[in-house]
Amino acid sequence: MKNISVYLPKKDYLNEATEYYIEMLIGGIDCDFIGYFYSLKDIKHHDNVLVIDAKSLVFIKLRYPLKRVITWYQGVVPEEALMVFESRFRYYYWSFFEFISLKLSSWNFFVSTAMVTHYQKKYRIHITNKTIIPCFNKQMNKDIIYETADKYKYLTFVYAGSLHKWQCVEQTLEIFKRLNDIHSDSQFFLYTFDVEEAKKMVKNIGVKNVTISRSSLEEIDYKISKCHYGFLVRDDNVVNNVATPTKLSTYLSVGTKPIMTNVIHDFESCLNLSNAVIYENMTSIDNIVKAIMTNYNNGMSVDDLVVDYETAFSDYYNRKHYQNIISKISL
Repeated sequence: MKNISVYLPKKDYLNEATEYYIEMLIGGIDCDFIGYFYSLKDIKHHDNVLVIDAKSLVFIKLRYPLKRVITWYQGVVPEEALMVFESRFRYYYWSFFEFISLKLSSWNFFVSTAMVTHYQKKYRIHITNKTIIPCFNKQMNKDIIYETADKYKYLTFVYAGSLHKWQCVEQTLEIFKRLNDIHSDSQFFLYTFDVEEAKKMVKNIGVKNVTISRSSLEEIDYKISKCHYGFLVRDDNVVNNVATPTKLSTYLSVGTKPIMTNVIHDFESCLNLSNAVIYENMTSIDNIVKAIMTNYNNGMSVDDLVVDYETAFSDYYNRKHYQNIISKISL
């Protein structure tokens, strides 16, 4: 049997969500997995190598032109670089690697149909050697949903993650500020490793009832599960259009209702959530708050919510389903 390894340029490229996704891919591929490697010289005799960025593929191909390399595209790096750094150089730098990778990769894993459409339009190519699997790193946890069902009585909100520009954390805080002005008993729990930067944001916006802290991976799911609503606010741009943030699977897995913009294209086309607050891009903050309060005041059935979210995990977030698809790939 052929073997496969994972090449990462740095050890810190591997986090919980990335490792979950990689293990799902590797678990489906009909090859012997021989581990993670961080040096090009160590993969010389490996039959197949999985990489998680376009540049890694190019470097492997320069050293081992005949090596079979499989690429997972987590996001549109050139557009992210342009957004964060406002650098045309970084945009073209990463676009070069992206284009070469799409041409030379033995197989491509994309996180959304929208991502495939983006690449085909941007580079005027037709991609056939592909599998589309959304980003997720959780499975349904009904026990914790019922255990924390009291949360649905309260206006508690959560955001857990980075403060990158595309995460729209400032806009999220503005939404909560308006809601808290009306309902002073509402609470917002913001979990991030960038605690000081988050405190600056909260101070600049002048919002109250926000608790900012770090959380370990072992504790974060339970902390999220104790909150009624989870924010997934996004602007309408290509970075967000093609993404499938893991945050949604985390929220749904523990019964935290998502509040999200309808700009993530595959979420719009692949999911039909009843227990969520989903609003149009450019909706005013006042109308977003009204939508949240309408959802809250209408009440809910925990059993109905569980059925709603179970549907998402039986189809869109079904690990076994994707591994079955992967098993049919011929490497």
